[in-house]
Amino acid sequence: MGRTSAYAIPAAISYPGDASHWVVRHYQRGGAAGPILGDRYLRLGTLRPLRELRASMEAQARGVYTPAVVAGVIYPCGSFYRADLVTEQIPNVRTLAQVLFGNQETDRIEPLILARHVVQSLEEAQVTHADLNAHNILLPLDRQASEAHVVDLDRCRIDSNTQSKPNTRMRCRLERSLRKLGAKSKQPLTEPEWAAFRTGFRAPL
Repeated sequence: MGRTSAYAIPAAISYPGDASHWVVRHYQRGGAAGPILGDRYLRLGTLRPLRELRASMEAQARGVYTPAVVAGVIYPCGSFYRADLVTEQIPNVRTLAQVLFGNQETDRIEPLILARHVVQSLEEAQVTHADLNAHNILLPLDRQASEAHVVDLDRCRIDSNTQSKPNTRMRCRLERSLRKLGAKSKQPLTEPEWAAFRTGFRAPL
């Protein structure tokens, strides 16, 4: 799934602990269906905003850092629908892609370690992200902060096994994203940087 037209708005409800702003994102199809259906989804099964709300709440309950879903909006269109999702805005963050390949001089070891922690937290929570890539991992600008967030959980799978296990498919998707962005920006990760990301996983790829 792709998303377009994301923008921030002041939070309509404010109380201690809540974000001061929300992010509104319009659901947009990606992949082969994108050019044909655009932002339309068939009205079958669980609607995308409700699916993401449930996934987000369960992932948070299992210890995954992800923005809270505030609301979803459905726009019926015959047999199809269009939709928006409203989430809390995580302040002072950039995507992993921006941090690693944004042409600025920066140490890339720490961001990669935080990205590894995101993958490990998903594995421990038994949450399989359907499209884990460098654009949907949010890293704090404050280098002292230890929490990175993951977004776009609408197609994730949440398992109920009593014992967590490594998820090599999810890691492979993220590594492909890192290689693709490294080649495109002509800033590929070095061997020490790859080692920093891979060290600590329970199973090699």
